[in-house]
Amino acid sequence: MSSGRAEHKTMYLKPSQLFQETMKRGYYRRVFLGFSFTDEYARVAINRYPSCRASSNGEFPRDKTLLDNLVDVVQSLQVEECWLLGIIVEDNNSVKDIHNLMDDLCNKGALKCLKYTCWKHDIESEL
Repeated sequence: MSSGRAEHKTMYLKPSQLFQETMKRGYYRRVFLGFSFTDEYARVAINRYPSCRASSNGEFPRDKTLLDNLVDVVQSLQVEECWLLGIIVEDNNSVKDIHNLMDDLCNKGALKCLKYTCWKHDIESEL
């Protein structure tokens, strides 16, 4: 029995798994988002595949408006008809519970599925 509500699902993947997922099928206007957090700000970068470079897409204060700002960024991609392949979060331990943040982003942004990974500076040890 369906409740009539859309299902929202976040998926944490290891970096290599996220890469493998994106290679499974072709996408048109593919993008990745990158999130980097400090104690005071959240920085967002966008990479429009197949470019190897990301460009800044904003810097937001880490206050009660942060989730709304991140939702706006993700929804702006939908307006541009881009396919969000995933979010890469810099794992610098400045966000205590990144998994809850991604769940909240998925639910508030009304995303069917949100794939994300945490990127460490020593990423080679994770592959």
